[in-house]
Amino acid sequence: MSRYGKKMLGKENGPSIKKCRVASEPPQHQPTPDSPPPSTSSVSPPSVPQQMLFDEISALRAERDAALAERDHARATLNSLRLPSNTVADNNEKCQYYRTNLAHFSIHFSTLASFDDMQSYPIHPLIDQFFYMIVKLKHGMKFEYLADQVGIPQSTLIDPFWKWMDVAFVKLKRVVSWPERERIFSNVPPAFKDLYLD
Repeated sequence: MSRYGKKMLGKENGPSIKKCRVASEPPQHQPTPDSPPPSTSSVSPPSVPQQMLFDEISALRAERDAALAERDHARATLNSLRLPSNTVADNNEKCQYYRTNLAHFSIHFSTLASFDDMQSYPIHPLIDQFFYMIVKLKHGMKFEYLADQVGIPQSTLIDPFWKWMDVAFVKLKRVVSWPERERIFSNVPPAFKDLYLD
């Protein structure tokens, strides 16, 4: 059989099948010396400087929260330490300390509170107005300090104070015994007499 016939015979038996080799695994790229090592997770852990920064931020937040809690506690304590009139209402010992050695605070208040010109406020009731007036007279407090102690504006404290002074002058002038003029002069210090008295 000629060479041509062998070629024709091969075509009749069907096309020749060429076997191809299929790779069972995807090709792996070899890392170059400059390439970083492959990561085992999608998010890399923070570096040491970043972790130190996170720790410092957490510590500052904890310190801030502790300071805010301490501030709130101090405010609550300050509000609970206000100077209300019920401090002495039923306590004659405290009443004599805060006032001018007079007992029975409620009785004195009832005696003076009948004055028609007095006005009560939600944050500054009449009994507290009277109490603050007595405390200021006894201890010589400034209006600024007393307003801070009782937790009300200074302007809310001043006007009722002078109204209570007028009421006390009108209703208590009969019970106040003023010393005679000669007795007052006899008790004045000599330095004061030389400077202010003829």
